[in-house]
Amino acid sequence: MKTKTRFSLLLALLYFLASVIHITAQSAAFTYQGRLTSGGGPANGRYDFQFTLFDAENDGSPVGDPITFSAMGLTNGLFTASLDYDTSVFAGQDR
Repeated sequence: MKTKTRFSLLLALLYFLASVIHITAQSAAFTYQGRLTSGGGPANGRYDFQFTLFDAENDGSPVGDPITFSAMGLTNGLFTASLDYDTSVFAGQDR
């Protein structure tokens, strides 16, 4: 009986250790989609964008470095940008 119990505990421990190995930290990357208008209509062509994260909705201070995209293509005013800030900018405080 002891051998069977030890074997079961060993299997449970191995299963637990295997699941811990596959745990990875979540990145701070997210996708931002928007629409840009020019002259009252949707913008088309290539535009430069700069994204900055602030610590408050009003009168906030910049957090982290700006992310810049040069010559991002727009069709019918629509754009998508993958923003990957350092994880330290998301330290748990309200934004």
